[in-house]
Parts: sequence; C-alpha cells; structure tokens
Amino acid sequence: MKKIDNKPNLEIKFSGSKPVESSLCRKIREIVTKIFFDCWVSAFSYFRKVDNRRKIEREDSSFSMLTRLRGISRHTMIDCGHALCDPKSKHRFVSTGVWGINSAFGLYDIKQDDTHVCIPITLIGRIISHSVAIFIDRPNSKIEYYDPLGLTINDQNDPFLRSVLQEIGEKYTGYELIENTRKHQYDRHNCGIYVLDYFDRRLKGESAEDVFANRKGSSLANGEIRVRLLNRLYDANRKA
Repeated sequence: MKKIDNKPNLEIKFSGSKPVESSLCRKIREIVTKIFFDCWVSAFSYFRKVDNRRKIEREDSSFSMLTRLRGISRHTMIDCGHALCDPKSKHRFVSTGVWGINSAFGLYDIKQDDTHVCIPITLIGRIISHSVAIFIDRPNSKIEYYDPLGLTINDQNDPFLRSVLQEIGEKYTGYELIENTRKHQYDRHNCGIYVLDYFDRRLKGESAEDVFANRKGSSLANGEIRVRLLNRLYDANRKA
C-alpha cells in the first residue's frame, strides 16, 4: 500500500498561512477569558437563545450532552452529523471514523450520486482525544482537511488519519487536497463543535476558504453554534 507522503494523485495546496505566535499577554488573556468570561457568557446566552426549553429537557442523551460546557460525545457527533445531511439530499455522513483507530473505516456508505461527503475523524491521544474533519467536494474534485487547531496532516502525524486519507486518495484519484492552517480553537473541549459547524457551513454553500478564514470564537462555540446544532438535531428527530 502506498504511503500518504508519496500519494501521486493528490496535490497539496495550503490555504491561508500559519497564525502569528501569540504574545505572553495574549496567552494570559485567553486563559483568563476561557476560565471566567467564556463559560459565563456562553451559558447565559445558550439558555436565552434556545426557543423552547423542552428542547434541552428531553431524556435523549444527545440533547443533554449539548447543554453542557464540555466536549460532545461521539454518539452526539454522529446524531448531529446525520441531522445535517438530509436523507433526501445528495450529502453523505460517514461516521465510522468517529471511533478512531479501533474502528473499521470504510467508504462503503457513499453512493455514486453523492455530491458532498462529511467524514469526522477522532484522533486518539494519550490524555485527550481530538476531532478533525475530512470533506469530499466531488463536483469540484477537492478533498478538504479541517483541524480546528490549524494543524496539518503532517503536523498531526497520526497513523489512523493517514490510513483514512490513503483510502480516500485511492478512491478519488486526481482530487486536490486543501488543508486549514488557521487556528480556530483555543479551548480544549469544542473540537467536535467546530467540526460540525464546518460541515454545516460547507453544506450550506460557504466555501472552504471562507470557513478557514472566518474564525468563530469560543463564546460562539459554547453558545450560538451549539444552539443551532441542537435545533437541527431536534428538528430531525421530530421529523423522524
């Protein structure tokens, strides 16, 4: 099997540039903001912006997980991903990569006429796990890699991630690979929220370059984005 470093069918194109290293004052301000301001503001805005409190009082664990100021579970990631991809649309959500290195990843769920494919990947770390995204744009022959931390495939150097990309590259030959190199996430718990927000924005027509360039802060990730995803999940379950 070919190594990802020698993939002949993918042209690597970096969109954007590495963010400038933060000053000491900025780092201190971010830590203080994350501990005090973000949690208070996001919690306050979250409960105010939900249209119906019944949406966050359901017994379903997917709803209750979204109400907490911490990382969402993998089951919630899967539920939200399927809610974003309408069954009647030509969008496909492949969930097997959510389980990380122990999963049997496969592209067998993708249909011939699917135009866009959302693939969340869990990178298993020694202390914490991290969610990243792969988005296949078939009409434009592009494979997009999105890490909320702004790290590239080579930066992560994760065997499971490379094996997934190898499988994708062999199936979709000649596709251009684009990677996000701008840091969006400055906390430790919102990687899954940023990944789902990325899928949602791309499926709504926003370009990869625009998503990469326009960062949404932690307060939005803790509040507004979670509310939007929660409502999408609620609507999808109600229709079902």
